[in-house]
Amino acid sequence: MGIDNHLKVIKEGVFGRDVRQAIHDGIQQVYEDATANGNANMEVAKARGTADTLSERLAGVDYELAQARNDISTQYNRLDSIIAQAGDGSVPTELTDMRVGANNITYATSGAAVRGQLANLFERLDATDELLGRAVYTIVDKSYVKKDGEFTSDGTWARTDYIDCQGSAAIEITNTGKGTAYNAEFDASKKFVKSFSVEPGTRRYQLDKRTRFIALSNEATELPKMSVKIKDGIKEETAKQLAVISHANHAISSQFETGDNMLNPQGILLGLYLDPKNGQENATEGWFVSSPMAVQQGEHYRLILLGEDYTWQKVSGAVYGIYDKDGVFLRGATSEDGITAQDGEAFVRTSSYSANINNLIFSTAKKTATFLGTSKDKVPFDFVPKNSYSILSVTVEKPYTQKMMAGNVRLGEKTYPFGAFIKFEKITIRTQAKLIVKTWSELVSDLSANTSVSFMDSYELVKDCLRLRLRFMLVFDLRDEKFKVLYETNDLTQSNLLLLHVTEAGSLSGWLESEYRQKKITGIENYRSQIDAKKVEALANMADFNFSFATDSHIYFDDDGYKNYTTDVINEFDKTLRLDALVNGGDSIAYGTMSKPLGLSALIKSLDVDRKKLLYAVGNHDYNGVSFESDQPSRKNNRQWNFSRKDVERLLLKDLADVVRPAGKHYYYKDFAGAKIRFIVLDTSDVEEQYDNSGNIVTDPLITYFVGKEQIDWLRQTALQVEEGWDIVITMHIGIYTWEDGFADNSYLHNRSAIQEIFRAFNAKSAYAYTIEGENGLTTGDFGASSGTIACVLSGHAHADGHCNKHGFNAIQTVCSYPDIAQKPDRSVGDPSEVAVDFVSIDKSARKVTLTRFGYGQNRSYNY
Repeated sequence: MGIDNHLKVIKEGVFGRDVRQAIHDGIQQVYEDATANGNANMEVAKARGTADTLSERLAGVDYELAQARNDISTQYNRLDSIIAQAGDGSVPTELTDMRVGANNITYATSGAAVRGQLANLFERLDATDELLGRAVYTIVDKSYVKKDGEFTSDGTWARTDYIDCQGSAAIEITNTGKGTAYNAEFDASKKFVKSFSVEPGTRRYQLDKRTRFIALSNEATELPKMSVKIKDGIKEETAKQLAVISHANHAISSQFETGDNMLNPQGILLGLYLDPKNGQENATEGWFVSSPMAVQQGEHYRLILLGEDYTWQKVSGAVYGIYDKDGVFLRGATSEDGITAQDGEAFVRTSSYSANINNLIFSTAKKTATFLGTSKDKVPFDFVPKNSYSILSVTVEKPYTQKMMAGNVRLGEKTYPFGAFIKFEKITIRTQAKLIVKTWSELVSDLSANTSVSFMDSYELVKDCLRLRLRFMLVFDLRDEKFKVLYETNDLTQSNLLLLHVTEAGSLSGWLESEYRQKKITGIENYRSQIDAKKVEALANMADFNFSFATDSHIYFDDDGYKNYTTDVINEFDKTLRLDALVNGGDSIAYGTMSKPLGLSALIKSLDVDRKKLLYAVGNHDYNGVSFESDQPSRKNNRQWNFSRKDVERLLLKDLADVVRPAGKHYYYKDFAGAKIRFIVLDTSDVEEQYDNSGNIVTDPLITYFVGKEQIDWLRQTALQVEEGWDIVITMHIGIYTWEDGFADNSYLHNRSAIQEIFRAFNAKSAYAYTIEGENGLTTGDFGASSGTIACVLSGHAHADGHCNKHGFNAIQTVCSYPDIAQKPDRSVGDPSEVAVDFVSIDKSARKVTLTRFGYGQNRSYNY
């Protein structure tokens, strides 16, 4: 709009608003037109800004420029005072120089450099703290700790002085040597508290509440191989174990693609180096040489190492010796990428420097390698020192090993003081010198005159087995080529191949055990991927206290042998997750008529876990009862009991570790002081079998589910009395609810209402009142001043999952751990669904119970 239009509006406009707007717009347009069209006066006027003259405005600009130059100079001086030139004064400057770490790594920023190097420092401090956490002790020669805590002289043994555990509730012992049962705990005044056994490996040991000191003893050459970590509340670095969560034969790795681990720790020769130029073994501290491993022509193999960051890494300087089928050295190689087997090459031995051979695997790979040495003359491997026997391979056909209780075991009317059954069909031993093949009949012949052993003559599964007692070793003497049985204090010479050793604690080791376990474990390889995946899930849920819960395995035996892999799965998880407890809900024996030896075998197989961690709730079928009905009235409804209550107590409960159990009873509790968790195990078959005058059974523990008054009084007056900050887990075979409550069965547990009332009042911290069946009186009490909380009540029996929280506590049912016919086709043999095990985590701060299910069923989680 031009100026004329604005003037017209000003003259003729009707509305004041339009006139005012026209005046504004007209003045603005006149000003802009004047300054934009080269009018010098108007341009200068605009340049003056707020100053009276243009000279005044320019003087102000000059002042501001001078002030800016002065400020910049000041900042330069300040920077020069705080930032030095690196090296000789050339670039990089100090800030750039800070990005280069002490490890010569150049970081993106100075901050990243500081954080990265601090992280490295913290790792080193953690490692130092780990070393400082190891107890320093003095060795006392020619002495050991008896099981009553007394120090006794012995020329071949040694013990520690008193090791101060500094009030720790638990310790961690690393033992790279032999196991020992001669160790003891002492109170603050150094009075004996109890003895305990130390097994090989790294394990966590719960201490008695009274314990302040411990003393260890072992053979003089073995004691220095034991170290003690005394930090309180020790937990394994399970998060870091994620990279090695699989069994040694199935290492998980994002860096390497591998096959089965071929490296047998039992065939490792320590302190030797394998020369790749000639295949000779040279004594070299810190190195090892493996036993020969069979390889396939054209396949590539590699030695890899589990590094400090828990990922698989190449082994720099790994040495390989390659041999033909007769053990003749052909060539050698040194390569971090491994070797490829060529024509005529049948065996490989590997050699490397390593502080822990358990962190290494030798497996198939897909890389190339550079070969260094070769022996054109094909010199036989005959430079082995005299009286030294290096094993190429050991294979056993149909091996069988079965550990028994750490005490006497009754079969039929006889009681046997032994630790294991052993049997095999044939054993083939390939040494560097020759091939040895021995049969079972030859073992029987070799040992027929040995009075310390005997062979079973009956009882199905153990018929013709060798009975090897606790603390004895079965060996094969390579020099004499005969089987021998030695007491464990006898020295094993280099010519003795250890086939089986039964420790005092009842654990087994040796070639037979290794071969049997390897063949047995193949049964669960069909669902290996789910094992690995579920380990990751369980690991993510692990909290203050973690345990397995399996129930109702009902182990049966058929023509094809044992098929229930529940304990194998539990052991697989325990090896990685280091669980605090292994809980069995009972009913390990199958239905129907089962002979006493088969019933015993079922119980033994259900106990094939770490016995120090085991808690067992006796089930109704664990008595192995068999009904006999006939046309004879005097026989009708009679029940023949293969196992009495005393039998069950001896077989299942006698050897449980660190439990508080009333004499002769099947209920008990166990404290885990480090986590402040009490486990209470109840007996739901708390009744003796009784018969009437006609011989008919009146009370039957197989079908009469009962918790008696004495047990209930013990529960409320003793077992539930804990200190502030403790949580309680309760396990029982029969549940305390029925269908109408959301449980999976309608079994009637006598006095269940009394138990419900006690649990309700305990968690509510209120008064309680209940009656006992068959009695008229009312029992009352008050938990108002009590401490502790029931986290959950676990049960089985119903062969299904269930949950109820109607009384203020979590009652949880778990499905049977074998494929019940009623659950087919959802559960099938040979599939992960044939097993069902819960891995339970108690998070005390979050007040949460998480159950991670392996096999059939779903994960569950409940707050408490």
